[in-house]
Amino acid sequence: MTVAVCVRCGARKFGAFTGCESCDFFPKTERDLIYSLAFTDHHFPVSELDRIGRDIRTGQTLGLPKEQEDALRPAVKEQMRMFGAVLAGAWKKDRAEKKNETRSRIVAALRAGGINVASTSNDIQFCTNAAAQIALALMKRNGVTQESATAEATVVGGVVAVIAAEHLTERLGCSLEPVVGGLVPAIVASWLPPGLPAAVLDEMRARAAPTTDQVMRTYRESPQIVGKVSQVLAGWLADPAGDGLTRLVSFFEQILQSARVVRTEGGKKIDSSGAVRSSTTSAAPVLDLAPAWPA
Repeated sequence: MTVAVCVRCGARKFGAFTGCESCDFFPKTERDLIYSLAFTDHHFPVSELDRIGRDIRTGQTLGLPKEQEDALRPAVKEQMRMFGAVLAGAWKKDRAEKKNETRSRIVAALRAGGINVASTSNDIQFCTNAAAQIALALMKRNGVTQESATAEATVVGGVVAVIAAEHLTERLGCSLEPVVGGLVPAIVASWLPPGLPAAVLDEMRARAAPTTDQVMRTYRESPQIVGKVSQVLAGWLADPAGDGLTRLVSFFEQILQSARVVRTEGGKKIDSSGAVRSSTTSAAPVLDLAPAWPA
């Protein structure tokens, strides 16, 4: 089997003209096909291909001598004439089948944890709903209800939802940014009775915008939490029968117990317990998270 290098991301693959499973790139242009054919073990030893892959990953622009490009061009033109459409169609079909399999595994993992997600072919909507439902499940299992939900609980739930969305979008190959904006509204909307007028839902989304901003600030400023929750969440989605969901519930409880909203008043930081803390930051509220993680 031909060992090759993806000309976009540098990952190793098998077959010069096949798609790359790492970045989903499929060579179609004449130049891409020439370089895809050149960067194979028919022309370079595997050790040299690994070096070429590293160079591509670091952003280096690779070139071939003109005489080598000219020598490969006839074979590429013939390949494009005979098999180009067939290969592209087969690759797209294969990727669609793999995406469906991935979605089915995600749904199975969620259902194993008692979490139901509405079926939709829209990847963005699916990831938004699934991530929000994961956060809601953890909130409810820690006794958070519509009546008892606090700003802290909503922000913590939102952070967990963003972490979940990262895993889901990565697995389905879609963008995270459109998902993030809909997470807090999806969480809040789940507390509301069905059938509300569109105007009420629009107002809810507008009021959720500041909370979304706070969620993202907290997410970016809490690498310890993000790292640990990401690790447990990935393990649970990969093995629904394991103890990942139980551990997530426990972690969520610890985060929630240690969370406190810190605001600036008169140049001093005052948290929800009334303690004064030194501060040189702006007056924007920040959620301070510092749980004692289990070993």
